Amino acid sequence: MNYKFNAAKDVIESDPSDAVVALLLTEKHAKLANVSLPADFEEIKNKAYGNGINAKIKDAEEALKTNDYEGAIGPLSTVKNYAEKINVKIPKKVEEIRKKAYAIGVNAKIADVRQAIADKDYGAAVGGCNVVDLFAGRAGISSPKELNDLRLQSYKLAAEEKLKEANESIKSKDYSDVFGACAGVEIYSKKANIVVPTEVEELRKKGYEIASYSKINEANELLNKGDADGYAALNTAEAYAKKANIQVPAEIENLKPLAHDVFANYKFNAAKETLETDPGDSIVNLSLAEKHAKLANVRLPADFEEIKNKAYTNGITAKIKDAEEAIKTADYEGAIGPLSVIKNYAEKINVKIPEKVEELRKKAYAIGVNAKIADVGQAITDKDYGAAVGGCNVVDLFAGRAGIAAPKELNDLRLQSYKLAAEEKLKEAREAIKSKEYSDAFGACAGVEIYSKKANILVPTEVEELRKKGYEIASYSKINEANELLNKGDADGYTALNTAEAYAKKANIQVPAEIENLKPLAHDVFANYKFNAAKETLETDPGDSIVNLSLSEKHAKLANVRLPADFEEIKNKAYTNGINAKIKDAEEAIKTADYEGAIGPLSVVKNYAEKIKVKIPEKVEELRKKAYAIGVNAKIADVRQAIADKDYGAAVGGCNVVDLFAERAGIAAPKELNNLRLQSYKLAVIEKIREGEAGIKNKEYSEVFGACAGAEIYGKKANVDVKKEFPEINSMWVEGYKLAYYAKLNEAKDMMSQNDSGCYAALKSAEKYAEKAGMRLPDMIIDSLKKDAYRVVINSKESDINKAIKEGNYGDAIAAFNGLTYYTNLSRLSPKEDPNQIKKKVLNLGIESKLKDANESYNIGDFASGLSALSIAEAFANTVGVSADKILEERKKITFAFLNAKVDEINKFLNEGNFDDAITAIRGAERQSARTNIPFPEKLTEISKKVYEMGVDVKIKGANDALSTGNFGDAYVALENAKDFANKTGKNVPEIDVLKKKCFEIGTEEKIKSAKKNIEEKNYEDAIGDIIAAKGYASKAGKAVDVGDLEKQIFKIGIDAQIAEIRKAINSGSYDDATLAYYTLKSYAEKISTNIPPEVDTLMLEVYKLGYKMKDEEAINHATAGEFTEAIGCLKEVAYCAEKAGISLSAKFEEMQKEIYTDGIKAKLKNALDALSNGEYLETLGNLNVAEAYSKESQLNFSQIARDAGFDVKKITFEAYMTGIKKNLEVSRKAADRGERYDALSAAAIVRGYADALEIEEPRELASIFSEVEKKK
Repeated sequence: MNYKFNAAKDVIESDPSDAVVALLLTEKHAKLANVSLPADFEEIKNKAYGNGINAKIKDAEEALKTNDYEGAIGPLSTVKNYAEKINVKIPKKVEEIRKKAYAIGVNAKIADVRQAIADKDYGAAVGGCNVVDLFAGRAGISSPKELNDLRLQSYKLAAEEKLKEANESIKSKDYSDVFGACAGVEIYSKKANIVVPTEVEELRKKGYEIASYSKINEANELLNKGDADGYAALNTAEAYAKKANIQVPAEIENLKPLAHDVFANYKFNAAKETLETDPGDSIVNLSLAEKHAKLANVRLPADFEEIKNKAYTNGITAKIKDAEEAIKTADYEGAIGPLSVIKNYAEKINVKIPEKVEELRKKAYAIGVNAKIADVGQAITDKDYGAAVGGCNVVDLFAGRAGIAAPKELNDLRLQSYKLAAEEKLKEAREAIKSKEYSDAFGACAGVEIYSKKANILVPTEVEELRKKGYEIASYSKINEANELLNKGDADGYTALNTAEAYAKKANIQVPAEIENLKPLAHDVFANYKFNAAKETLETDPGDSIVNLSLSEKHAKLANVRLPADFEEIKNKAYTNGINAKIKDAEEAIKTADYEGAIGPLSVVKNYAEKIKVKIPEKVEELRKKAYAIGVNAKIADVRQAIADKDYGAAVGGCNVVDLFAERAGIAAPKELNNLRLQSYKLAVIEKIREGEAGIKNKEYSEVFGACAGAEIYGKKANVDVKKEFPEINSMWVEGYKLAYYAKLNEAKDMMSQNDSGCYAALKSAEKYAEKAGMRLPDMIIDSLKKDAYRVVINSKESDINKAIKEGNYGDAIAAFNGLTYYTNLSRLSPKEDPNQIKKKVLNLGIESKLKDANESYNIGDFASGLSALSIAEAFANTVGVSADKILEERKKITFAFLNAKVDEINKFLNEGNFDDAITAIRGAERQSARTNIPFPEKLTEISKKVYEMGVDVKIKGANDALSTGNFGDAYVALENAKDFANKTGKNVPEIDVLKKKCFEIGTEEKIKSAKKNIEEKNYEDAIGDIIAAKGYASKAGKAVDVGDLEKQIFKIGIDAQIAEIRKAINSGSYDDATLAYYTLKSYAEKISTNIPPEVDTLMLEVYKLGYKMKDEEAINHATAGEFTEAIGCLKEVAYCAEKAGISLSAKFEEMQKEIYTDGIKAKLKNALDALSNGEYLETLGNLNVAEAYSKESQLNFSQIARDAGFDVKKITFEAYMTGIKKNLEVSRKAADRGERYDALSAAAIVRGYADALEIEEPRELASIFSEVEKKK
């Protein structure tokens, strides 16, 4: 380090560039040595870069003196870099010198172009013209006038030379050179504004013919060697033959079976090679192998299914691992993708999705919740309400998928966003009306309503008046516009007239008569306009013609006028021309490598062909693949440029697009893609670290979090250990958490001063960030702030409730009450008014609201909705203890109406022969009748009998149809339904029982047949199911069936299979799988009264040894994670395995066992104390019981461990029971007041039991509760 620093100082005046390099090395090695830089390092660094800037400017000036523009441009680029390094402005003269240099370069390059044309070097000429343009732009001057003429000469020369190259290539049979030369002729001819020579197309076809036979020979040679590249060569040969417009040679068809066979084998072998290292790749190769084996009409290899199952199984394991790794770095997006793939893999091999997949998915979304909530907070700070509202919705979505509650602070954050938006939108509406800008007024009014409602504030009354005024202004403006346009025959008048009518209705004014008078004229004008427009563009723009013809047809009908006589002829021609035009567009785009300009038109061709019922031309798919292949190369170039520009986002995204395009082109992605992707990820890591440093400097904690998380995510993808390579990221995280803590703490204090209920959420965030930063906060300060925050929130919720009740808004009232309940329970603070009285007022409002809803539903004939509303109202009435008589009367009224309405509905279904809808309607009526204890009207009773009679016939017919095809399952279901319907009609239908017996006889035969087939295929599990079903069916058919021999065959296969599973489990180190297989094997042996094969005992000895080792490790892991119940279970399993394997338990094991039990006891005691502090007495008692059970199992001194850990078990137990007494006494009292005898006595019994446990007198209030309950009995 010191050596390089001294070297820098030595040359700082004579060679500042060398000094800069030496200083960079000094800085690097100081970090590696973990020592401080010299005190004057920054001074020397600034001087070196400053001298370097002056030196480079001088170099550039010297170069200009000799017209050496290249010698000037290089040093000037270095000046920019030096200036950025020391954060100084680039001297103004740099830009002046740069422009001079490029101006000199323009003249030099013009001379080069002239010489290239003279030398017939078209490449240098064309390229030189482009460089002149570039240099002129950078010099800030116009290109020389002669440039256009020189460029045309260059293009013409290029076209002539390319034509010569094409002819020479045909002679030498170099077909690839032919294609390139022909394309060159076309491109350069077009650019030179000259006609493409006619011989070009013939030369190209000849090239394709040569290419086709060349590829046939290549394919033949490769395939006979077993080389899969022959498959691609054969496909290419066929494509070339088609392009040559010759008949596809017979050799191609003859070689195809061999090609598919070779390719299938190649892919199968490739799949086996990557089975362990890349199961995803194996799966793709297996799919291709299977496909091509079918095309070759050959059998798949004998071990294909085994390899396939292993590939998917390995794939599932790999994807789970990917997800776990992503979650470790909080990369929730990187976890969700692999987990989605697992479902597909599991379905392919018909196995269950591992349970941990759902667990990981929830973890991933839970991480996403925290990330998004931070984004929302920042958006509100920036007054970006759009981003804040959208972010809140994403938090809700993620929380739902994570199976967790959305963060408590979310509601307050959402309300803040809505309130701000409503205020701003109202201001905008007023201004718009003043300036008669009606469209702006509409948008602003809608915004006020939407955001006011969401913010739980009243919509200002002036909004509706502002909107109506806006619509009135708009309507008359549009009528005048329409009248003027239509009388000129201008079709725009049609749109104006429609708009005028809509605005008049919205203004709540009578629709002006002028509108109806103008309508016929408007449709006629519009229809003629569109038909004429269609004819005009029939040849030049058929796509536009198609749209116009559709509109013309529609409006001619509305105007009640006939379509022109030639309408159908024009329509067919338009679609035909459209197909040809789109294909041509695609071909032209492909010629210029414009892949985007080709893909769009090809998609439209399909739609056009369907409209006139013609086939899609075959060349469409060929063109589509070409377009995507061009796109692959274009995107690879974009990725390289993005890496050069340090645009990591574009680089990473570009790599993904290359993959997509290659797949659609049916080609492999370029080999360099993997390397480019790694470069992109590494670049992203470096840039994210820089972003994090900037975030700390700007005190923007969200930027710090995003940068750190991004760096870790990209590091993982780039296989870089970010924390090792960039150790500063650890302190960066901590600094970010500290910034977030102070920001949220100040936010909470500000909100409290304004009585804003969002203060609690802000305070919780601050506390969370402090914990993550490792900051120890004084409990007194935090507790005091929390108490103040709770009080603000509780007061706010109580105010919201009273406001909603006053406005008669039940929805808002119950939402606010739920919030109040949550915060009072959490804080143990009380609202100003008695909570029971508040609840009563809210539910009374709910009763009124639901009665009103029921009445409105009744009036419009929506009886189901009315009954639903009344059920809710009744529940409210029971809760608050008020009479439900009015509700019950309303229910009777609506139920009568509901049942009578069903008569007409079911009659209609019967007349249509629609049994399914009829029976659905009957069952709905039956349910409502039973629920309200209101009998069926006489007419409905008669109709229901007809429905059930129809049902008997329908279901018997269905059963016969099913039996005729051997489908006994569907037949049985139909017969059960028929029997049920027959019972309801009171009739006995013997045919049902006869058919049932027949059904079970067929079922027995089918299941025995299926069992035999499964035995042949060694599918013993399905065979077992078949035998069980066969015995059941035979019993129901009243017939005996002997399946003993089949059962023996099945279970013997099963025993062999389980032995294989045990071996497999031993090899994979899975003790649990091995023991499961053993117990399954044992049960199979017992079922057929046979002995377990002797080899199993030998295998199980290995299993127990494996279990001894694995469970020992698992016990340690569980204990480390604080999962003591699981750890203790593993310890017991270790002891069992040791006994079975004849292994003596070591003293170390005994010590570890004692330590785990001791830690488990302490953990449960801590959980008990924590639960008690939250008022969770049952959790407290449960944890105490578990702790005591641990001590008994381990024969440890429970009391001594508790004392040593500082836990007063007696005190905790006493307080838990006292809390239980208090809570259950309250429950009992409330239940007694409501007359709920069972609930009151149950809670009272718990109180008495807890008092007995503490050996104290039961509360005096208990006696009065018993007395009151008995009185109400």
